[in-house]
Amino acid sequence: MDMGNKCDNNRPHLDNKSPPSSISTMSGPSSPTPSISCETCTQLSQLEVEAFAAVGEVATFVKSISVSEILTRTPELLFLNLVTLENESYCIELTQKGWRICSDRLDCMYGDFRKLEMHINYYETIYSLLDSLSKLYRDQFSSSLATKLGKLQEERTSEMTERTMLTSERASKMTEREEEEKTEMTEKSEDYDEDEVYLAHVRGGSNLNGEKPNIEE
Repeated sequence: MDMGNKCDNNRPHLDNKSPPSSISTMSGPSSPTPSISCETCTQLSQLEVEAFAAVGEVATFVKSISVSEILTRTPELLFLNLVTLENESYCIELTQKGWRICSDRLDCMYGDFRKLEMHINYYETIYSLLDSLSKLYRDQFSSSLATKLGKLQEERTSEMTERTMLTSERASKMTEREEEEKTEMTEKSEDYDEDEVYLAHVRGGSNLNGEKPNIEE
């Protein structure tokens, strides 16, 4: 018998309550992300909301994660079952102190006294806890982050290109308008000069027939 990690999952547990029917507590790469309705959210403690949110956020980066339906669950204490991508099992405790690995067995709150260093550490987030446990999690999370950043950069580049094209198009239209205005002003100026010369000839009596003189002369 292994005395290092004893766990009797058949014993009764106090204050254990089943999760609301509108919440799925089991999640993994092939499982749907848990959703919490507004009505359900008001029935949960802050700790429970954090736990269910964590299940949805890291489900893609682990084999499975779920809130334990066997161990004690209160507004101040609950447990989650975690199986990493390396297929290693853990039971995670969540309290106001943070996230703690309480056992390397599912649905078990008793840790192995030979692994005290693992069980005495508290983590501020589920991400930091997983980062310490699973190399495959780190690799997949980093890859996912790089992909998201790449898509964001592509979107920004595309947006900048569209803005540049729009600015260039506007500038081109403005240039065309300016050229049209210059041409129109030039034509008006030429017509004005011809009329002035004609009037000067008429007033000077150089063209008594009333015909418009040849300006080139």
